Amino acid sequence: MGAIFVFIFKSGLVMMALYLAYRLFLAKAKQPTFNRVVLLLIYIVSPLAILLSEARFGNTTMPAGYLPAIEAVGTRHGASCADSEWPVAILYLWIAGIAVASVAIAVSIINLRRSIRRCSTRRAGSIRVAISDNEGVAPFSTARTIVLSRSDRDDAGSMIIKHELQHIRLLHWLDLAIGHIVAVISWYNPVSWLMIAELKEVHEFQVDKRVISMGVNAREYQYMLLQKTVGRSASAFSNSLNYGSIKRRIAMMMDRDTPPARRWLLAIMVPAATVAVYASRVSVLDSFCSSLEDTELIAAEAGTAGKADIRTCGSIHSVRRAGTVATPYYYINGRAYTRLPNDFDENEVESVVVRRDIPDYPDGVYYITLKPGI
Repeated sequence: MGAIFVFIFKSGLVMMALYLAYRLFLAKAKQPTFNRVVLLLIYIVSPLAILLSEARFGNTTMPAGYLPAIEAVGTRHGASCADSEWPVAILYLWIAGIAVASVAIAVSIINLRRSIRRCSTRRAGSIRVAISDNEGVAPFSTARTIVLSRSDRDDAGSMIIKHELQHIRLLHWLDLAIGHIVAVISWYNPVSWLMIAELKEVHEFQVDKRVISMGVNAREYQYMLLQKTVGRSASAFSNSLNYGSIKRRIAMMMDRDTPPARRWLLAIMVPAATVAVYASRVSVLDSFCSSLEDTELIAAEAGTAGKADIRTCGSIHSVRRAGTVATPYYYINGRAYTRLPNDFDENEVESVVVRRDIPDYPDGVYYITLKPGI
């Protein structure tokens, strides 16, 4: 569980860097379709960058003879256990946050479905149009359903439906579903929530542009948006007609399209992701992550019939790069590791030797011998 949290935490750091680069260099450009693709790519590239970095900087082998000969054989319990409760507390807090966020979103979806059930509906092909008696709700769409009040239908129903149909055809609801899944599992990361807001705004820019290109009078459309600024937005899983700054949306409509040549600014994402990956490996942050990746500490227990005792206390995982130190370090049957393999089984351990007197490895070097035949 700790390893999963660390992976999500590090992916969040990359996402923060990429989102910052997007806001600085791409957000103001009139290229909504391209920007939407970039935002969705951030969700993909963030974990992928961490996976690639782990593959690149995974287990390493130290030169033979680098470590001095074994001089101390024994065990160590207790001292580090008292300091290891905070990683467990963080994991429980993370899980509790996921539960709270999941319940909040579930309640929002249930309320949305209830409000749609109270509407009078009609079918237009595969699209359902729901007419609400609640005049305080702004027009919105979710999945294949369009919701608007009776007064909105009478005032500008045709234009509103054209707008919301574009949201449905462009599958904007799917973007929001992806964004909310990421936000739930990384609820502590403000960028995960800002990404949802950014996606919604880009959705409106994209739809506004498409509606105007369909031949709708731009002035009439903009006037309609100004009229519909009043109204309560629907669920987080829906695209509301009045979402975002109407002033900015109108300014974006009036602006010229950004030249495609400016899309080369997307290349800035590469150094941004690289910096974030290496930032996740700095000494202090790496130590924090290593304390969370796993809470087991290996120690040899006297009188356990040849079976090693795996205690849940302290950190046993940490990865540092060339020229620095991995703390602690592991030798399993003579092979060096900076972390325990995923398939490591304590039942296969015959003995454990812990060295804590090596200056470069203050957290210890663990010499693990597996049972014969393994």
